[in-house]
Amino acid sequence: MLHCETRIESRQAELRRIVALTEQFGTENCLPGTVVNDIQVALDETLSNIVVHGYDNPASGMIVVRLACQNGEVCIEVEDDGQAFDPLQAPLPDLTADLAQRQVGGIGIHFIKSLMDTVCYDRRNGKNLLRMIKRLPARSDERQPNPMTPPPTDGVAVLAPHGRIDTASAERFGDQVVALIRAGCRSVVIDLCNIIYVSSAGFRAMLLAHKLMHKTNGRIVICGLSPELRRLFEIAHFTTVFAICGTREEGLAWAEPC
Repeated sequence: MLHCETRIESRQAELRRIVALTEQFGTENCLPGTVVNDIQVALDETLSNIVVHGYDNPASGMIVVRLACQNGEVCIEVEDDGQAFDPLQAPLPDLTADLAQRQVGGIGIHFIKSLMDTVCYDRRNGKNLLRMIKRLPARSDERQPNPMTPPPTDGVAVLAPHGRIDTASAERFGDQVVALIRAGCRSVVIDLCNIIYVSSAGFRAMLLAHKLMHKTNGRIVICGLSPELRRLFEIAHFTTVFAICGTREEGLAWAEPC
């Protein structure tokens, strides 16, 4: 499958179809997992933005997604007939602000620009066309899973999500963290060793939870980041917001109340 094209309705529920399509496309074209992850993040950001902001009546919209792999690069095209919007003209978020001033939105387009090698926008015949290019590396060293046996938590809450924290799952993830905080927990370790990627929706959920925890003088500690996931945290400048540890054991030690 060197080329593929699909159409989806402008609904959040449809985004899961694109995740599955991208995974199949990556498998059939022998793409490195890191490349597939970057493409999925970029598509999640692009499509969720169209669904939320592109149409006055979202259910009436149709979105076309095209993927092509050739000449050492992957071309991703997203076409919709919603309101005109050039993401390249959107202002960059302030990623250096302290916790009190940090905004919960605005990093999705920053992710797209950072993860893709080329991003172009055009408005043709009443339609938005976003074209993204991801160059393939000469070789890829895939990170092997590193399963970890949870040690005793000694009263510190541990949250260990699996898969992705994207538009479809971010709300549930955020609700889980907030529920722990509102239940009186003052130390939460979020172990991301089984997470493939986090989209801007996931980072918004973490930032909101972190702000809520900050009001209680509690701690949220992040651990288990793969090199690819750490790169997303660095792009979003979240390494300066959260305490980040290598392993769950280190996270538990950091989060344990004095």
